[in-house]
Amino acid sequence: MKIKKKKIFLGTAQFFSNYGILNDNKNFSKKHFYDILELAGKNDIFNYDTAPGYNSEKFLGNFISANQIHKAKVITKIPKIIGNYKKFLEKQINQSLKNLRTEINTLFFHNTDDINFFIKDPKFFLNLKNKFPLKNIGFSVYEINDLRKIKLYKENLSLQVPYNILNNSFSKIVINKRFHPIFARSIFLQGILLKKIKKNRNKNLKLSVENYINFLLKKRISPLKYNLSFINNQKNIDYFIFGIEKKKQLNEIINTEFKKYNLKYKKKINSFFNKADIDPRYW
Repeated sequence: MKIKKKKIFLGTAQFFSNYGILNDNKNFSKKHFYDILELAGKNDIFNYDTAPGYNSEKFLGNFISANQIHKAKVITKIPKIIGNYKKFLEKQINQSLKNLRTEINTLFFHNTDDINFFIKDPKFFLNLKNKFPLKNIGFSVYEINDLRKIKLYKENLSLQVPYNILNNSFSKIVINKRFHPIFARSIFLQGILLKKIKKNRNKNLKLSVENYINFLLKKRISPLKYNLSFINNQKNIDYFIFGIEKKKQLNEIINTEFKKYNLKYKKKINSFFNKADIDPRYW
């Protein structure tokens, strides 16, 4: 089996930046990233993950407009609310819409404390979807404790969560119908679940990754196949966000064939890592 293309969102955090612990991309030309988007389009992938801070929002909008992509699904994000929340949000949303030149499929809030504004003025946030061309509103979260406040808001919300073979702490949350759609990110943990770290000050992380990769290779298991098999097995996750730096990476993801996920080695794999290893904020 292969990963379903309709569930793929193309992550653009790597566009025009060195985002990611293993990012060795030195080509920051517009053509380089245009070619990635073009390859995605040829494979009927028109779903994109961006944010104003990624340096890709306007570039993405230019691509969508130039190629007249009417079925594009774009998710973008709101930074921490500052000052008057109504004026702040309207300004931010209008700017993103101007950059993207298309509707916003899902608008995520980065700061979980901003849920206080939702609770204070639920009518305003419900009306955002009527006032602006956006389909869903939600929160991009890092850990399960982030949901304590979010649960106090009674309306439906979308979630973007880290989800991979090492971190599936949201496994019970994704089956909660109050949260929809669910987007999984950090699937490859910035690439450390696919290949060894060559240079890094964090010696513990480097050793953990090396032990994990060596274990899989000893079992004659491809790290990419194993991770794709795992994520494909998560039926309650609606979309997968794959951060792409090069066309080769996208080709491998959409063309790799894998078998049904096997739990057999999960416990051993988890034993190679500690909590700090699975959260990029600690790297």
